[in-house]
Amino acid sequence: MNSDLHAHMVSSLNAHGILTFGGVTMPAETAHATLRDALRRRFPSGLASYAFWRAGAPDELHCSSPEVAAAVAAAAERAGIRVATV
Repeated sequence: MNSDLHAHMVSSLNAHGILTFGGVTMPAETAHATLRDALRRRFPSGLASYAFWRAGAPDELHCSSPEVAAAVAAAAERAGIRVATV
């Protein structure tokens, strides 16, 4: 994945309140639980929306909900990036 396009997509998602980051090394299930809990504690009135990719798999984005997955897919398409959401 081209790093400039990737940065554009991440910036777009962050601008819409979706925390997005990569290089996660913990198991996906653990990352989901950790992010969900941390976001709910920090922003109790927020939606706890996030997307992340694991180390070594930048084209596979894990999303907090189906709605976030749809936003990720749309941002990726606009940036010309192929990703799979899980």
